Amino acid sequence: MAKRQPEPKISSNNPSDISFWAALIKELGIPAFVVLFFVICFIWFATVEQKREFIDKYFLLKDVQNNPFPFTLIIVVLLLIIILQHIFYNKILKIHRDENDKLGIEKSDLQEKLLNKKLNSSKGRT
Repeated sequence: MAKRQPEPKISSNNPSDISFWAALIKELGIPAFVVLFFVICFIWFATVEQKREFIDKYFLLKDVQNNPFPFTLIIVVLLLIIILQHIFYNKILKIHRDENDKLGIEKSDLQEKLLNKKLNSSKGRT
């Protein structure tokens, strides 16, 4: 009988792997990840003239009085990203709190079972 070949493990160092991107988002945060993504794309794909124009407009603030739209757009996009991060982390925090409450209830139930008496130390038990 032929031996079954072991399946290759997924490495989190591979940029084509979703766990790599999830770990990067978790480490940097959503706003920093989005900004980093756009900066890398800009560095790779922009021409020299586009880079000069970008530096003139957004770092040296040339022509702000004539066209404030790009600055307003950047502020709105960054605010939306911050709101998205707030929603994302609140969901993660709720999952962690629910898991913590569940473990506390299981711990109290196990202690009651092992001690054969009712304990009143656990808050919020149903």
